[in-house]
Amino acid sequence: MVDSTISRLNVIIGAQDRATSVIDRITGKLSGLGKQGILMGATFAALNYGLGIVMSSIQRIGEYLGEAVDKFYEFDKAITEVATMLDKTELKYIPELKKGITEISIAFGQSAIDTTRALYQALSAGISVTDSLRFMWEASKLAKAGLASLETTVDVLTTVMNAYGMSASQVSRVSDIMMATVVKGKLRLEDLANSLGYVVPIAAKAGISFEEVSAAMATLTKQGINAQIASRNLRQLISNLIAPSEESKDAMAELGIAYDELTVRARGLGGTLNMIMDATGGSISKMKELIPNIQALNAALALGANNGEIFANSLEYIENALGEVDRKFKEITKSPEFKRSVVQAYIEGQKREIGEMWQPITLEWEKFKIGFMKGGWLA
Repeated sequence: MVDSTISRLNVIIGAQDRATSVIDRITGKLSGLGKQGILMGATFAALNYGLGIVMSSIQRIGEYLGEAVDKFYEFDKAITEVATMLDKTELKYIPELKKGITEISIAFGQSAIDTTRALYQALSAGISVTDSLRFMWEASKLAKAGLASLETTVDVLTTVMNAYGMSASQVSRVSDIMMATVVKGKLRLEDLANSLGYVVPIAAKAGISFEEVSAAMATLTKQGINAQIASRNLRQLISNLIAPSEESKDAMAELGIAYDELTVRARGLGGTLNMIMDATGGSISKMKELIPNIQALNAALALGANNGEIFANSLEYIENALGEVDRKFKEITKSPEFKRSVVQAYIEGQKREIGEMWQPITLEWEKFKIGFMKGGWLA
């Protein structure tokens, strides 16, 4: 920027020199005093214009440095909040976390501040500091691939992993299952993420795999049921299956079947429903005696539709899902918008680094101003 300003001043000075010869021709008949007056006016005009360019450039540099320092302070504040989640033996990881956050934000074209806040969220949900950057990488990839916010993917991933007692090494598998669910169902990743919290805790407790839960969500939404309603209905169905009422037990006895939590654990959700469908012949009235709750019954009927073929196909696809997120993310990276976001994240990182270097100078300047005012020099 300074080099550009100097170049422009050289042009101005050169122009002023050339203008002198022109003025000589124009003012040839004027007296020496008149000629000098015109030359002086032209010189002052040129210098004034050049000074304006210099001052404007200096102002812009000052504004840029001020913004850079503000960016640094904002990032430093977010990192300080992350540090409050660590014990004293883990504070040594802060430099590594700062470097990792910058790399992740650039790789996925997202704000470093948003990434840091999401990291805080992950740590508070139980992700260890040593696993946190790997987790954040996968959560960021899922967010981009599924067109969801990073906050959303961190929340749903930790919800599922905590419910099933999974380690951070399984985050990629969980992400693939979620993306496969979006592919087979009629819902967005945001919809799935905002609804899984209703059903995952009870499903995990009942020993129903996350793959089966996801296949059930895909099947229910594919048949036109809203994702949140689907998750509530599924929760009611699982509740009815693992803890049947006395009326349900009487109906079971008449049909010669029995099921409870142990049955669900052994057979799974699909196997238990197949047993019920076989015993009732798909009769709605008989199924209602077994599953009296209307929400649970709606879920059972939808999952059992077409002899459970939709559910079975969805489950097979989801169980074999591998690299689902990577494929979707690869498509996203081809878009001009993604490329633009990566460049913006890089520029933001550079600006933050400049702010970090400039921050001590601005701090000393602020101290000087405070001392100046305290000294009563303005009185």
